[in-house]
Amino acid sequence: MSILIDIITGFFTSDLSVGWKLIAILVVALLGLVAILAAA
Repeated sequence: MSILIDIITGFFTSDLSVGWKLIAILVVALLGLVAILAAA
């Protein structure tokens, strides 16, 4: 879990543009939703 937090903090402190961050967040959210539905 701490590794995931490190990746997230590194992701937000990096110099990526805001647009790419929003796209990545949406993709992760969609994948999470699909995983939850698949597991249900």
